[in-house]
Amino acid sequence: MENFSDIDEYHLTIEIHYINNLYIDEFDPCLNYVNEVELKIKASDEHNDNIEIGTGHLYLLELETAYYNDIDIYDLIDHYSYLENYFSSLINFEEGLYVFDKTENEIENCILISEVKLINEFQGKGIFNEIVRHIEKIFSSNYPYTFLQAFPLQYEGYLNKQEHLDKIEKYHKGHKKISKKKSIDNLKSAYGKAGFIPSKIDHLVMYKYNGE
Repeated sequence: MENFSDIDEYHLTIEIHYINNLYIDEFDPCLNYVNEVELKIKASDEHNDNIEIGTGHLYLLELETAYYNDIDIYDLIDHYSYLENYFSSLINFEEGLYVFDKTENEIENCILISEVKLINEFQGKGIFNEIVRHIEKIFSSNYPYTFLQAFPLQYEGYLNKQEHLDKIEKYHKGHKKISKKKSIDNLKSAYGKAGFIPSKIDHLVMYKYNGE
């Protein structure tokens, strides 16, 4: 890839790839209300044409639709361990209410952004904000809430201490070393600039509402 002549002057495109389309499953109706989506994030300038600069992953969750179709929301979330880790403390499952800010809000369909990765050259350039705006432009009419977690990727998914240390060491080869707390604070600050608000129940979960 040629160096971008000016990273502040580029055209960003985001490709949407559905991992599974919503469909009718009579034997496991919970599957009808969750859709996984992969993102391919590309940039162009006068020297480069649609160079992939990052990837993303999100879930489209039809929680309101499921609830009013008498689907057990807990069973739906329980199908996906990743979703259970997110929503187990944020939803009153019996009443079908969000409780993430210590008040009760009617449950609505939502987007869960589970991952966005950008190459080093394009980090800290406000591209995440553009990605969020793009996602919301496409989906927010049907999914008014957007959730994400302010937890650094380099600290996720290790099985033992040595594996964790190896992952951190590999990550820091291309990044300035900072503490876990500072990494979390930096993410919260970046997500806040994109309009996300910290949950009062789980300090790592942030949300924004695009409904009326």
